[in-house]
Amino acid sequence: MFSRRKLKNFFRQISPNAIDYLQRLLGKKDKTYAGEFSQLKEILIQLGSPKEFKFVDIGAGDGFNMSVAWPLSTQFNANGLLIEPNQFQLNKARNLYKKRQTFSYSSDFLTPVNVFQVISDFGFTDAFYVKIDIDSYDLEIMRSLVLGGIKPKILSIEINELFPPPIRFEMRYIKNQPMSTAPLFGCSLQSVYEFASCNGYFLYSLAFNNAFFILEEYLDSHTDFRPLSPNEAYEEGFLNREWRDLFPWDVKFEDWLTKSPLELLQFLRGSPDFDESVFLLSED
Repeated sequence: MFSRRKLKNFFRQISPNAIDYLQRLLGKKDKTYAGEFSQLKEILIQLGSPKEFKFVDIGAGDGFNMSVAWPLSTQFNANGLLIEPNQFQLNKARNLYKKRQTFSYSSDFLTPVNVFQVISDFGFTDAFYVKIDIDSYDLEIMRSLVLGGIKPKILSIEINELFPPPIRFEMRYIKNQPMSTAPLFGCSLQSVYEFASCNGYFLYSLAFNNAFFILEEYLDSHTDFRPLSPNEAYEEGFLNREWRDLFPWDVKFEDWLTKSPLELLQFLRGSPDFDESVFLLSED
């Protein structure tokens, strides 16, 4: 018997755009994964977001599936910069938002070297919200933005949920390097937290594999905000939730979550896929 997900995938193979069109026709307001936009919306409401604000979606895909652009465009007065190197996907986004004159599009292949310039060229250095999801050297992109002077009020970044705190893990940017594959990609929550907390951000939450950070300046005016430690966020936002159905590809690596930090480090360093020139790995 087909599950709902398998049924949708079956129809996508027959007619790739039919499911998306039907969902929009029926009023689908959110196609992000694992509650990503629900968490963002909660933050925007609590902060009292401006009547009109800018956002940058790094790794926007087609602007609908797993993109914050769609719910932001339908539920907020938001002007977006969608960055996606896949031209086919980006063209779908252009077509979807062709009536929105306040949306911009970039097919640049982002690196830590060019990301500041790309966002600056499009006039989005004052973005209220930036999302980073490239399944690669995400943390290096974040560093380049923040240290370069782009400090949005809200910053979210996809983390690699297979690396619990206190494991520091990240993929480095190396020019002309092939893209990484699961499970060695992205960065751990611990690594992102240590950078963000040293640069004026506090960890608000983890929505499964999306970490949300808010500028610390809001702590004075929002006394109900409770900054989380990496361990608190990881346990509340991923480990103690029903993650197996949402991340079935992680199940075969579930033993990683029960290893001690030292055991996991030794195991990973002994893996033939682990390249010390590409991945940084350590613990507290």
